[in-house]
Amino acid sequence: MWQNVYVPLSVNEYKLACDAHRDNKRIQIEGIVERTGNQWKLMGAEHFRVE
Repeated sequence: MWQNVYVPLSVNEYKLACDAHRDNKRIQIEGIVERTGNQWKLMGAEHFRVE
């Protein structure tokens, strides 16, 4: 089952993520997924990279 997770990104990380999506590449990011109300969020996000 898939769930949407909100991931806070810097402007540069967001641009890289958009480019990765366009180029059919994956991204990797580490953090702790926590439920806040009815939404899942990645807390303490770090080590963002495009694979």
